[in-house]
Amino acid sequence: IVLLSISVLGFMVAVLVFGTLFKWLIMGRFQPRDAPMNFSTLFFIRYAAVTRLHIFIRAFVMHVLAGTVWMPLFQLMNGASVSLSALLYSPAVFDYDLVTIDDHAVVDRGAFMFGHVLKNRVLTLGPSRLGIQATLGPHAVCFAHDHINDKGALGAFSSCFPGQSVPSDEY
Repeated sequence: IVLLSISVLGFMVAVLVFGTLFKWLIMGRFQPRDAPMNFSTLFFIRYAAVTRLHIFIRAFVMHVLAGTVWMPLFQLMNGASVSLSALLYSPAVFDYDLVTIDDHAVVDRGAFMFGHVLKNRVLTLGPSRLGIQATLGPHAVCFAHDHINDKGALGAFSSCFPGQSVPSDEY
C-alpha cells in the first residue's frame, strides 16, 4: 500500500510538471488579444493543445489538490498571479497569465476564472481579477475583462455580463 501511494503521488507530480513544461514550451505567456477561432492558425492550434492537456490534468489530478496550498502553487507555476493565501476549492484557472486572484480570495467548488471569452467565433483573451477577500461562489464563472473587486462576491451559478465588474462590498 505504501509503494502504491508513493507511485500514485509520483505520477501526479510528473503529470503536473509535464503540464507546466508543456504550457511554457508550446504556448509561452498568454497575452491579451483577439484571435479567430480557426484551426488553420498556429496560435489557435497551440492554444487548443495546451487547453486540452490542462483540462485532462484538472479532471484527473488537480481535484486532489483542492483547498490545499498546492493548488495556488500550481497556478503560480503556470503564470497566474495567485496569492498563496487564496483558497481554491476548484481547479479554477484557465489562461493562467491573464488571471489575478488576490489575498484571502475564495474560489468555491465548480467555479471557474477564464482569461478568455468566445464571441462570434473570435477568441478574446484579456485579464480577469478576483480582489482581496472576494468570493467566486459555487459554479460561478468569471470571464475575460470581468473583475470582482475587493470583498465583492459573485453568487452561486452566476456570471458577470461581458466586461462587467462586481463593486467592492457587494454581492
